[in-house]
Amino acid sequence: MNSEGSRWITLLPVVFAALIYAVLFGVEQTGDANPELTVLIVLMAPVRFVTAMYLYFAVTRLAFARQLWGVWFLAAASLAVSIVISEGSHPWMLVTGWSMVAVTAALAGRLTLFGHRPRTVYIAAVISLVVFGTAQYLPDWLNVIRSLPENVQTLVDWVKQEVMKAGQNEERSRQMAEASRPLFTAMFRLAPAVMLLAAVVQFTVGYLIFAWWIARFTVTPNRYDPFHYWKMPYGCIPLVAVIAAVRLLGNEPMRIGADNALAFLAVFYGVTGLALLEFYLRKIQFTTFMKVLFYLFLALLPLVYPLAGLLSGGVIMLLGFADSFADWRRVRLRELG
Repeated sequence: MNSEGSRWITLLPVVFAALIYAVLFGVEQTGDANPELTVLIVLMAPVRFVTAMYLYFAVTRLAFARQLWGVWFLAAASLAVSIVISEGSHPWMLVTGWSMVAVTAALAGRLTLFGHRPRTVYIAAVISLVVFGTAQYLPDWLNVIRSLPENVQTLVDWVKQEVMKAGQNEERSRQMAEASRPLFTAMFRLAPAVMLLAAVVQFTVGYLIFAWWIARFTVTPNRYDPFHYWKMPYGCIPLVAVIAAVRLLGNEPMRIGADNALAFLAVFYGVTGLALLEFYLRKIQFTTFMKVLFYLFLALLPLVYPLAGLLSGGVIMLLGFADSFADWRRVRLRELG
C-alpha cells in the first residue's frame, strides 16, 4: 500500500474519534436549555472522557509526524460540528475546550520532534492545559465560588432530611449534617483543581500511550524515565512558596485560588512521592506480589481509617516535595550521565 493510503488509514480513526467528541461536547453545552438531556449527558460523560484520552495520543502523534495541517483542520472542523450541535450555546467553552486538546497535543508532539526531554514536554503540555482549562472554566468557577455558602447549605439540609428519614431524631440529624459541612465546603472550594486534574489525567494517559508508541515503532532513542525515577522539578519550590504566601496573606478569593493551586501541585508531589517509594522498594528487592500488597494497603487505608489514610497521603506528598530538592535518588546526576 502506498504512503498516501497508509496516511488516510491512520487519519480515519482520529477523524472518527474527533467526530464523536465533537458531538458529545456540543450536546453537553445544550444541557442548560434542555434539561431532558441531563441523563444522556451524564451517561455519555465516560465516553467523552475516554475519547479525549485517545485524541491527546492521536493528535500528539500527528504533530510528531509533521502533520500539523491535519491537526488544525481537524480542530476547526470539530469545533464547527460542536457549535452546530450546541446551536451556538457557550461558544467560549467550545473554543477553549478544543484549543486545550489541539494546542496541548500539538505542542507535545512538536517538542518531542525537536528533541526536548520528555519531562520538559510534559511540563509544557501541563502548563498549556492549565492556561486553556482556566480560560474555559473560569466563568463557571466564579459562579460556584459566589454561591458556595448556598450550595453547601443545600447539601447540609439534604443530609439532615435523609438522616431523619432513616429514623434519627432532629438534634442527632442536625449534628450529623453539620459534620458533613467541611467536606461539602472543600468539595466546592477545590472544584477548579479537580476539573483541571481531570484534564491532566486525560492528557497523561494519551501521552503515556504516545511514549509507548515512540519506543516501540520509531527509531527515536528512548529517553523516557521509568516510574521510579519520576521527580518534580526543583523550580517548582519557589512557586509553592509564593502560593503559600498568597494563601497566608491574601484576601478570600486569593486564598481560594491558592488552595486550588496547592491542591493541584500536591497531586504531582504525591505521584513523585510514590515514585520515591517504588525506588526504595526495588532497592530492598520487594517482590511484585509484596509491592501489590503494599500499594493495596495504601489504597484501602483511607477507607478503613480515614485519618490514617489522610496522614499517609500527606507524608507521601511531603516526601515527593522534599525529594525535589534533596534528590535522594541522584536523578540529576543520572540525567547528566
